[in-house]
Order: sequence, then C-alpha cells, then structure tokens
Amino acid sequence: MNAQMVYINPQYIANDIINKTQPQGPPFDFEKCLRYFKHLCIVQETLEGTGYLLDIGNDDAKIIVNRKSTIERQRFTAAHELGHWILKRKTQNREANLPNKTSQSSNNIERWCEKFAVSLLMPTHWIEMFLDGTKGVGDPTVLFFGPKHFLVSKEAFYLRLNDLYNVVVIERTAIGTRLHMQFYPKRFASEEAEHIIDAIGKRIFKEQLWLGAKGGFSCGPIQYHINKENVKIVLLLRGSADTASGVNSKLSRFSIMD
Repeated sequence: MNAQMVYINPQYIANDIINKTQPQGPPFDFEKCLRYFKHLCIVQETLEGTGYLLDIGNDDAKIIVNRKSTIERQRFTAAHELGHWILKRKTQNREANLPNKTSQSSNNIERWCEKFAVSLLMPTHWIEMFLDGTKGVGDPTVLFFGPKHFLVSKEAFYLRLNDLYNVVVIERTAIGTRLHMQFYPKRFASEEAEHIIDAIGKRIFKEQLWLGAKGGFSCGPIQYHINKENVKIVLLLRGSADTASGVNSKLSRFSIMD
C-alpha cells in the first residue's frame, strides 16, 4: 500500500504558529514559541556549522545553534530547524507532498524549511503592517530599519522584499573613495547591470551624491529590465559608517519616484 500523501504549506504553518503565540507583531519571539511547543528547547553551543536539530525521542528535541553566529543568524537557524521538527511530526508514517515538488528529497525538505523560516520571521502581514504609512519599499525607513525591526539580516530582509514585491535592492556602499555595488538577489548582478545602475544612479541622485562617500539615501521602486527580466529596482546609498539612526529622513522624497 502506498504511503498516504499530505500537503503541507510552510506559510500556513508559520502563520498558525504566529497567531497562536504572538499576533501582535515583530520581532518573532522564540520564548513564547517554546512555551507553546513544550517538547522543544533552543541551546547555544560552539559549533563548526550554523546549527542542527537533535531528536531526543518521545517528541522531545533540541535546536542547537552556534553561539558564535550573529543573533540574526542564530534566529534564522532556529526557525529553519523548527521547520524540520514540525515537518517530521506532521509527516510521521506519511509522505509529504511539498509545494511544487514531487519527492521528499533532502534538497526539497531544506527548501521547505527555508520557506517556513522566512514566513515565520517575516510573515506577509507583518511586512505589510511595517510598510503601512511609508512611501513603500523604496522608503529609507523601510530599507534601513527593516532588518532591525524584524531582527533578521539585511540580506534576508531584502530578499523577502523581492519575494513579495518583485523588488531588486541594489546597495551602493562607499568605503573611503571605493564604491561597491551589491545586488539582492545576487543573480541579477552582472557587469552590464552595474553599468545600467550606475547611469540610473547618477541621473536620479545627481553625480556628486551618487559618487560621494555618503549614505542614508534611497530611491525607487523604478520599473526596469535587468538581465532580460522586468523588475522594480530600489537604489540604496550606504556609507561606511552608515547606521539606521544616521538615515537622512529629509531625503526620503527620493522614494516616491516612479
């Protein structure tokens, strides 16, 4: 007899946990989560990797995270391993019909857990609440305060914006007189794309600001084609010593450009 197939949506499971433990908003509180899942605990240890799930038996388990990792990395690891624990419990003696997948290969399970972790730490409705009252995803408040608001890494937050709004965040960082351009997601990066963004940046910000060693400014989203894909680009100027508290909110007018 074939194993019973069960469809499990990572976003639905994450939202259910949030609604039962902390519907008030970010950042996600693991202490409240662990009070709900009484058979689970999170332990910090010195590790070679980022972390893993230790199955003790009788539904009891430990999530081990690397104490040397950043708090943002530890939180994402904990959410990812929580996904493994939940998926295992929900698929006991059954095969999971993972979204858009045809098997329970290791890679498919890892992708499921990654999607679960993203949905747990940055659920869609929390992102929408955070953007409410701003000028949108190109607003400096969103770009500079977002990672801190959700207690996630800068890269994780920008990739979430890409998931939800088809936004490509392009960060130009000034380190002394050297300028570095970073694309989120990285797959959009190319020499041709950098030339295009450089021209757009000089036109919007004016050359002195675009090439200056100053940060705290943003603009977008701007509809454009990058590497043959139609996307919305957001430009972010970050200085070497730039922090969220140093954002020049007076220049948030750049974020309203179409």
